[in-house]
Amino acid sequence: MRKSLIAFLTCCSIGTSAQITLEHTYDQTGRFHGLSQLMLIELEFSGLKYVSIDQLAKEIRFYHLDHTLYKTISFAMAPYNPAWDDGFTPDIMYISEHLFDMDDDVEYMFVWNTGTNGSTTILDEDGSIHLNVPQEMPLIRPNVPTQQYPIYNTPFGTKLILSTVDSTARVYSLPGQLTVTLLPEEADASHTMDVKIYPNPGVDEITVELGKHSNLHTDLVIYDSLGSRSKEVGINGGSILTIPIGDLSNGQYYMVLSGGVGKVPCGTFIKK
Repeated sequence: MRKSLIAFLTCCSIGTSAQITLEHTYDQTGRFHGLSQLMLIELEFSGLKYVSIDQLAKEIRFYHLDHTLYKTISFAMAPYNPAWDDGFTPDIMYISEHLFDMDDDVEYMFVWNTGTNGSTTILDEDGSIHLNVPQEMPLIRPNVPTQQYPIYNTPFGTKLILSTVDSTARVYSLPGQLTVTLLPEEADASHTMDVKIYPNPGVDEITVELGKHSNLHTDLVIYDSLGSRSKEVGINGGSILTIPIGDLSNGQYYMVLSGGVGKVPCGTFIKK
C-alpha cells in the first residue's frame, strides 16, 4: 500500500565493510541540565550549520560542516527573568535568517515559560528586538521545530548527533543514507541516485542528467565545501539541467536534492 509519509526512518543498506566513525566532539560545559544541545540547521542564506546552544555562557555558536567556528551570538542581552538565577533556562526557537525579517542576519525566538510566568522575544543577532510580549508564550516547547532530529543527510554524508551527560555532543559519520522521499506521492519510489554530472571538472557550466528522477518537482541545491548554499535550481519534471557555474569560486561543490523534510545527496563536481 502506498504510504504518505514524507520521511522514513529506514536507512539504506550498507556494505559489510562500512563502519560508523566518530567525526567530531563538541565540548559544551555550559549546560544546566547536563545534556549538550547540538543540532544541524539550514539557514536561508548561510546554508547548513551545526548549532550549539550554551545556556551557561548565554551563547549560540554556529559551525561550518567541517566543524570550524562560523559565528557566535550572545543572548545575554535578552530580557532578564529571575528564573535564570533559579536554574531555569529559556527556549531558543526558530533560528533563522529570513523568517522574522529579510536581511541576512540571524534572528531567533527567545521564550521564557516557567509555568507561572513567561514572555516571548524575537531578537536579532546584534541584540535588537523585533518583538517583545510579556506573559505570552507558545503552548509547545520544541527547541528548533522540524530541525531537532538525531540523523541528518548532509552534502558531507549522513551524520548522527548524540548528546552525553558529561555536557559534550558527538557527531558520528554513518556509511549509509537516511532514506527520504521528496514528495508525498513518491513515498514508494526508490531514491538510489543515478545522477550524472558533466563535464567534471567544469568551468562555465555543467550538465546534470537526472535519470529516473526526471519526474521530480523539487530543488537541486549546490553547497560549497563549508556547507554554504551557492546556488539553487528548481526542477519541474525535466530530465536534463544545464547549470551555469562561471560565477562560482574554484573548488569542490556538493549537489543535493532537497524537498519535504529530507535531503538526498546526488553528486559532487569541481569548479575550475
